[in-house]
Amino acid sequence: MNRQSKTAWTAAILLFVSFESVGFQLRGSLLPAIQSTYSTSTEILGLVATAGTLGFVAAVLVTGAVAGRLNIRLTMILSVSVVGISILAVGIAPSFGILLAALFIRGIATAPFRALDRAVLGHFYPESRAQVFNGYAVIWAVGATTGPLIAYLATRFGNWRFAYLALSIAFIPAAGLLLYLDVPDSLAAEKPLNRNSLRVLGSDPAVRTMIVGLIFSGGVEGSLFTWLPYFATTHAGLEDGFLLLMVYLAAYIPARYTYSRVLGSFNPQIMIIVLASLALPLAIALPLVESKIGLYVVVCLLGACVSGLFPTLSAIGVDSVPAYSSPINSLAAAAGFAGISTFPPIVGILTARADIARAFYLLPVLLAGYLIVAGFLYRTWSIRRLKILIFFSVSWPCN
Repeated sequence: MNRQSKTAWTAAILLFVSFESVGFQLRGSLLPAIQSTYSTSTEILGLVATAGTLGFVAAVLVTGAVAGRLNIRLTMILSVSVVGISILAVGIAPSFGILLAALFIRGIATAPFRALDRAVLGHFYPESRAQVFNGYAVIWAVGATTGPLIAYLATRFGNWRFAYLALSIAFIPAAGLLLYLDVPDSLAAEKPLNRNSLRVLGSDPAVRTMIVGLIFSGGVEGSLFTWLPYFATTHAGLEDGFLLLMVYLAAYIPARYTYSRVLGSFNPQIMIIVLASLALPLAIALPLVESKIGLYVVVCLLGACVSGLFPTLSAIGVDSVPAYSSPINSLAAAAGFAGISTFPPIVGILTARADIARAFYLLPVLLAGYLIVAGFLYRTWSIRRLKILIFFSVSWPCN
């Protein structure tokens, strides 16, 4: 594939990812407005995050399993189109139940694109997947950071629905670009899942630990995405809770850019251990900070640390078995979104039983779990490397 076509594919993927992340971050910022519109309790309000991700988890796994048999371009075009329509449905939903249904459909429609996009990029840039995946994550972060701002502007102009109505037309450029592109030749090497490949993936320690670790990191991110504005207004006393979420997300941009640059010369297994170790005390401090400036500082640093957990660990999984990049990409996305769909409702239940500050103590528990998984992965990698060194040191005299 020539450079121009590769650039066009990359642009289409990044356009979709940037706007999809805007929609993903509208939910948390608009949670108080949605609660006011539909008069829901905090227990039910947490389902906004679950509805948007539950269908995604199942659909992304199915897409990854059959990726080797799909028409990549047509699948991604349909995905973009249905996402735009479902976002429009969210904006005009007359009841909370219909809003949840529209979010559920949007999650299902998002899955095929997200199951394939990083696999396509991985085939384009096989020598620098960790860097490219973090660069991809930078674009996601840029879009995500604008989500709370768009939510704020929509409510200031009179109605939270305006944000979804405007976003629904933003996916047209990505769909239009995909209409004129050919399928990358390199994807012909992508292997579909079967019993043998499932055995291969299931026996790989990097893939197993990736799945467990991303459930934990997804729980951290999903809880913050959904509940940080609520925490800011009800516990921290901030007038505009969306600003705290914006600061958190804004920290993703320079952090992920930095990670994308340094990963070429830095061990990714060590990086995720360092990031999780730094994030853990920050998560413990978050509910305890009383100063507003201190709260912004803690949230900014926490965002910088957490931002590198998902893209780096998922790249480790893909690098482990690159011939199955689409299935592994799907497993990574499913694991991350499983955490995103599972833990925000738990935070909602804990908030209703106690308060949001106490509910946020779930975050350090999840980060501790991630740190254990990262340590296990590094230990496995170190043992494998030691075995290779022993093999060559023993074999060398024989040569």
